[in-house]
Amino acid sequence: METGAKKRKRRWLPFWGALLAGLSAVFLFLPKQEQQKNSYVDNHGPNVLANGESHSGPETKSRSGTETKTMSVSFNKLLVPVAGSQGKRYLLAGFTVVGTGGETFKAKLQEHDAQLRDLALGMLATNTMADLEKSGLRQRLRTELINAFNAVIGENSVRELHFTELAIQ
Repeated sequence: METGAKKRKRRWLPFWGALLAGLSAVFLFLPKQEQQKNSYVDNHGPNVLANGESHSGPETKSRSGTETKTMSVSFNKLLVPVAGSQGKRYLLAGFTVVGTGGETFKAKLQEHDAQLRDLALGMLATNTMADLEKSGLRQRLRTELINAFNAVIGENSVRELHFTELAIQ
């Protein structure tokens, strides 16, 4: 038979195991995530803003040889119900659109802001849970949104689209 002292020690075993696992995760995995985040900034530059502000990027040469500035504009917190879920599941998306043309690009996006948001919401809302679970979701959505935005503002102005958040609830 076990004594009372041994029973009390065994009660603490799950606690100490969980504490050890948590500390291991903090010291082993957190430094790797921080290192990956820093390497992303080193490779892509600090041009991505999380607060929704637009900013100028590096100058690039267009096909005609003239230099143009890239500009990015954020579309934050687009929330739509998942198709076929009777309002029980939602898709939350946020993304940054990067294009050429500097201030002209930014002005076009601001001019068509409501239309572009409505277009993005409509495109995101057509996805079912089966669509959202398929591999390549981000790339498919990225391509569809870039093509749709370029159809609205014209001239293939949108070059890139980066998802800042994409969650299914």
